[in-house]
Amino acid sequence: MKMIDKNEYDKLYSKMEKHHAVYQKWTRLEKRMPFFLKFIDEFKDKKVLELGCNAGLYGYHIAQTAKSYIGADQGDCYIAQANETKKFIKNPNVQFVQAKVKNLTKDIDKYTFDTLFCSFALYHFSNKGVARTKEYILPKCNTVVISTRTQKRKKWNSDNDYKFYKPKNVERWLRDSGFEVESHPCPLREGDKVPHFVITIGKRPGIKTIIIDEPTVSDKAMRVLDERLKKEAVLDDPMPNVAKALYGETPGAVVPPKKKVATRRRRNYTKKESGNSKDIDGVGQSTQEK
Repeated sequence: MKMIDKNEYDKLYSKMEKHHAVYQKWTRLEKRMPFFLKFIDEFKDKKVLELGCNAGLYGYHIAQTAKSYIGADQGDCYIAQANETKKFIKNPNVQFVQAKVKNLTKDIDKYTFDTLFCSFALYHFSNKGVARTKEYILPKCNTVVISTRTQKRKKWNSDNDYKFYKPKNVERWLRDSGFEVESHPCPLREGDKVPHFVITIGKRPGIKTIIIDEPTVSDKAMRVLDERLKKEAVLDDPMPNVAKALYGETPGAVVPPKKKVATRRRRNYTKKESGNSKDIDGVGQSTQEK
């Protein structure tokens, strides 16, 4: 599948702009969408729920292959933009809902889905929002796809304590809910020290991950790095900062056990000999007067 055409995007942009400033700008999409589309078949014939759908441009692509699609966002301006996007989507089973996670989960039985998608939004949920997602939404899913940045921004808006800008925390969160997890870092861009974002996929046991096209050299290198890190193998890697940023450790670093240093406890006591008091350790002597 090809990403949205620039001309079509411009038509959409002109419609969306009247509702609010457009967050999903073309420069942002063209950097992120090609890598995301490698995993688009994860949504094929699925019933997809997207949390934090924004203007619906990821939904535009997902809906082309999914059986049905629901996009939810708490911002009324974003849902207004998403409804403009909906006019360009041919799939009739598409709806956009303005709702916080709290309200969405209260009426969760109204919505039918088996796959969750969340793009650059999970770290904006409140702690209660994260907890309710885990309690009410994840149990209904066989597949979860989460894309998240890999670095903490200077001005950070995180509304929860989970630190989801670190992929290992996203992985841990999904594993706690019974998913088998894979993380796929995007290729390094020029000037980047670490991948800009990672797509983490959680599957119920026995369900395989579907990747379109042969991975690029950068993808393969990152995947090898990821596997070696997990096995704690000794790795002579040219990019140690990548793994350190993603996993909080240097790749292949073998930490030697701390040597136990025998320490002699000093005992300050004296022994009387012929009227003299001597330090048993031989450290100084004193004469005791009669």
